[in-house]
Amino acid sequence: MLDDDADLYGRAERALFAAMRCGLAPCALKSEFMERFGLTARQFNALAINLKGKIASIKERRDGLIAEAKARIKKAQQVVAKLDKALAKPIEAVERQRLLNKRVLPSLRQIATPAPCGCASAVASAFARSSIWSRTATTPLRTGARTGNALGPVSSS
Repeated sequence: MLDDDADLYGRAERALFAAMRCGLAPCALKSEFMERFGLTARQFNALAINLKGKIASIKERRDGLIAEAKARIKKAQQVVAKLDKALAKPIEAVERQRLLNKRVLPSLRQIATPAPCGCASAVASAFARSSIWSRTATTPLRTGARTGNALGPVSSS
């Protein structure tokens, strides 16, 4: 039952993200999403606010990701320059082939499996790390002495 709710939430969140990327405002989609996914108004509002927060977080992080990618490119260019310099020296055929393999094969592997650095990949990874799903069902809860309300995880102290 919890898996079904998580699946529904995930589908609704992805559909809302796609609609927002098309330029539609979440408030214009509220009644449609409530009917389509069987959400309450509070659930839709929570979904929209959570999604806006994820998008803002990724936009904030984007500059750091670009800087990291530039640093990796600069390092790769230095390694290639060093290997080109080593290949320019007169060496025997076996050593030359080893250096060529050292230079060419890693770049071919990188082309075959590029590192995720696009916005869509970042959004997908943010969905996977969502704080909503971080608490497990086995986390013990404290209860209020008079009301019996859940107050959060039991502290270890």
